[in-house]
Amino acid sequence: MVLSAAEHSSGKTRYIVKKDYVEAVEIDQTEAWHFAHVSKPLRVGRFVIWKRANYGLFFLPLPSEEDARRLVEKVKKKRAAKNSKGFDPRNAPAAANYQEISATAVFHALEGLSKKLGTPCPAWLDSVFNYLAYAWISGLSIFLFFVLLTGKSLDAGFPLFNQIGVILLFIAMTTAAVNDWPYLPKLRHLHYYRHGLLRGFDWGPTAVSCDKTAVEIWREGKRLRLNWSAVRSVHNENDLTIIETKDDRLHVVPEIPAAANLLSAYRVSQGLGLWTDTKRSAAPKIEKKRWWQSTFVNIAIWVIVFLVILGLFNLAGAKPASTELLRDENLPEWYEEVSQQDRVAAVNTDAPVNLPIHDEKIRLEDNEYQRVRQSFFAVHDRSTLELYGEVQLMVDPNFERATLHRLQIHRDGKVLDQLDLPFEELRREPELNSGVMLGDIEYFGQIVDLRVGDTVEMIWSTTATTPVFPDQFHYRSDGLRDWGWEQRRTSIDLPTAMRFELNHTDEFDVQREEAAGRTILSWSLEKAEADDRNTRSADDWDVSNDGLQLSTFQDWFQIIQRLTSDYKPRPDLLPGDLIKLLDEMLEQSEDPQWRATQALRLVQDRVRYFSVSIGEGGWIPRSPNEVWLSAYGDCKDKALLLISMLAYLQIEADVVLVDHDMGPALPRMLPSPFIFDHAIVRVRDPQGDWFVDATDLLQGGVGREIPLRDFAWGLPLAEDSTGLVEVVTNLSDEPTREAVQEYVFLDEGPIAAVLNVTDTWQGVEADNMRWRYDGEDMEDRRKQYEKWYAKRFPGATHSEALIIEDDLDANVFSLVQRYTLPRDGFEEKDLWNKLNHSGYAISGELYEFDDDEVLEGQSRVNAPMHNVHRVVMRNVPAPIKKPNALEFENDFIQFNTGGEWNEVDATWTYQWSLKTKQTTLKPGDEDAWREGEDYVDNNDGYYVYLHRRLFEAVENKPIYMGLNATQLMIFPVFLLVAMLMLLFFRQGIRAEVLAAKAKQEEDEGCAP
Repeated sequence: MVLSAAEHSSGKTRYIVKKDYVEAVEIDQTEAWHFAHVSKPLRVGRFVIWKRANYGLFFLPLPSEEDARRLVEKVKKKRAAKNSKGFDPRNAPAAANYQEISATAVFHALEGLSKKLGTPCPAWLDSVFNYLAYAWISGLSIFLFFVLLTGKSLDAGFPLFNQIGVILLFIAMTTAAVNDWPYLPKLRHLHYYRHGLLRGFDWGPTAVSCDKTAVEIWREGKRLRLNWSAVRSVHNENDLTIIETKDDRLHVVPEIPAAANLLSAYRVSQGLGLWTDTKRSAAPKIEKKRWWQSTFVNIAIWVIVFLVILGLFNLAGAKPASTELLRDENLPEWYEEVSQQDRVAAVNTDAPVNLPIHDEKIRLEDNEYQRVRQSFFAVHDRSTLELYGEVQLMVDPNFERATLHRLQIHRDGKVLDQLDLPFEELRREPELNSGVMLGDIEYFGQIVDLRVGDTVEMIWSTTATTPVFPDQFHYRSDGLRDWGWEQRRTSIDLPTAMRFELNHTDEFDVQREEAAGRTILSWSLEKAEADDRNTRSADDWDVSNDGLQLSTFQDWFQIIQRLTSDYKPRPDLLPGDLIKLLDEMLEQSEDPQWRATQALRLVQDRVRYFSVSIGEGGWIPRSPNEVWLSAYGDCKDKALLLISMLAYLQIEADVVLVDHDMGPALPRMLPSPFIFDHAIVRVRDPQGDWFVDATDLLQGGVGREIPLRDFAWGLPLAEDSTGLVEVVTNLSDEPTREAVQEYVFLDEGPIAAVLNVTDTWQGVEADNMRWRYDGEDMEDRRKQYEKWYAKRFPGATHSEALIIEDDLDANVFSLVQRYTLPRDGFEEKDLWNKLNHSGYAISGELYEFDDDEVLEGQSRVNAPMHNVHRVVMRNVPAPIKKPNALEFENDFIQFNTGGEWNEVDATWTYQWSLKTKQTTLKPGDEDAWREGEDYVDNNDGYYVYLHRRLFEAVENKPIYMGLNATQLMIFPVFLLVAMLMLLFFRQGIRAEVLAAKAKQEEDEGCAP
């Protein structure tokens, strides 16, 4: 191998490393010889270097030199039959074709020269995993790594063996032990994996021989003859011969044992003496290692590997670096803090202001943004000392890094630094009870030696990169509605080249400044006076509450493009047991609405709600296979699972992003994915789109009749989607709740009446009641109802269990109760004379405004409702007149009552009906709503006078002359009254007669 700069060239040969040989394919189709490592490195024998016709190269161990000679002759004969260019084995001396050499030495020589020369080897050697021992180690390692990555415990008897470090140490020590086991192959190739890529070099078609006068080298069909007079030094090392010429050229060739002796003999013949130059060039030195050296090296290597792997796992499994609260008194270069004049005013505790200033500045870059906050807290009294003695900083460690720049106490003109204040790192999950894990971290610290009269100043910053949308930004502010600061200043600094949109209401006086390629938007909000603020806040979606919005998103389509691939139906990822259930649905019905309903119920019932909204988990859904097998997921997980199931059922569907509060305002909002908080499913069929929510529970109805919350608008994540669509909600005109109380009066006995109560809910109300009663102890519920009715009807009992009737497909849910009302109870409360009926289905169902309460903006004050309450009394003991009908209606409330009396059946009925026509009010609508609510509140009860007669049922039986007891008792009274009237009449007539007679006598006495 000639190592001159001109001749040292590789690239003509492509190497393919096989198990026992190296296969070389030459670009120019010339022949080449190669030394190669074999799988039996400890064998020593005759090795033939032989180039096959298909360019494969063998390095064969032969038992004797004779066998090698015969093989060489055979090769030469075969080569003689070939008429090809290149090196001919027949031209090489026998020493170039076979020699006694250790395969291990050949391998080490190749390795050393390849490192020295730096020529590349094209393939990886994987012989480590060709053995059973290493397969076992690999399998064990894979299993243990799986345990580590999935977080599953080995559940070992000794807890220590469940630790990550012990597992990794076990892997390393086991592998090292196997490596040194005398009966198993060595891990010779570990360094290849450490370096990542094998190194090698191109020997070329090389052969060599020498005699007393010169040394000859054959390379690629060329012959080089070097006279001993031109050679400076020759030595054998690592089974190679190193020839250095006087012109500073170096030749590395297969070992020629006699070369050094021949050179020495030549020098002696020339009177030069033996060659003793100590500066000779050397090939890589390979020394024979003792067993203890090998063991020590292997252990050292594996300790290093163990530490590296352990460090990587600690880095991945431990808290990310962003969870540390950094301390740096230097503010960001771009940040301009509150002016000295404002700071002096802010720390002045003579002013009766608790929260004087909060300054917030945001600076946007291409893929991240930085937010700096400066706040002042004035401690005026003992109560505020409790409020401001603690520092709480909330950070999302998945994309935010927090730094505390300043924490100072201002006291009597002095500044007390608290930057080194120790903080506790708390991982609080306030929404965990709702099934949402956010992963936020709260830094909590107690300020040292804070006193009344102090002012606390704090500056802290966060550097953030938004998950999923790292190059986009969205900001929204609703003003000072929920803030207590006297002055809140905000600015957003972004590159002038960055495209953005800005919308805001009149309360935001936004100032715009252009400088040094940056655009700075700033505004300041003053705290509103209490008299200027209304007592009721408007909904977030109210136009009067839009506040300020800034978004760098171009349009809704940009969001759709980014998320569509992650929300694409994946029926290919559904597990086998789920596929089996879907196949059964396909066989049972061809109705797509029925199939979609069954799939929806399967997701709702089998997959519980739990959201891991950490990092990208807040945006990207998990695999349908993972969601089904784990049996939990959030709205987007369940939505993707459902549309994947529907795709398998040959039903087109896609995921739609919606918002619980701001749905009606979405058409007014700037494009942003951050305003959505929920995901539902749109099912598409020829009859029209309909929407379902996979997170609802115990939901009734079939197909498009399935109820849905009024989300108003949503963003479909479909390939053909370009923007928002209206979310259609199918609402029935039928009453959503109907209560019927039926009294059946008995003529005699200790029971005055039997009361049957039936409450029926439909649609979304049925879903709510189905959820409410699911798994509830109905005996406790029965006792509660019985106690309530016993207050109205003393002694009332509910002898039977509550009856629940649930028609899931029709989505009708009913609760039936049956009570017995004793006569003693009617007597005790005088219910015969005044029986009160209350329409509880409509009582208290409307939002009640206080007398002075007003709306700040357009607000939804009540859930839509249509309730009916009906009272029926049968076998009434006395006639009752038909009740008067009442009716009230305005733009918001429709209310009416009415009933009838059926004398033939002795049945009396009365009904209340309440329906909301509009539940979204704007300022000025309070009086109209209050008028309707007051009218309903004043007419939600009705008193019935049963006019109970004496002796109850006996009074109706004839006793004498066709008259009953009551009539017989009343007859003497009438007779007495008649007699008295006759007596008074007679007395009156007599008095008149006497008066007339006296008058006559008087007249007669005056006559002449």
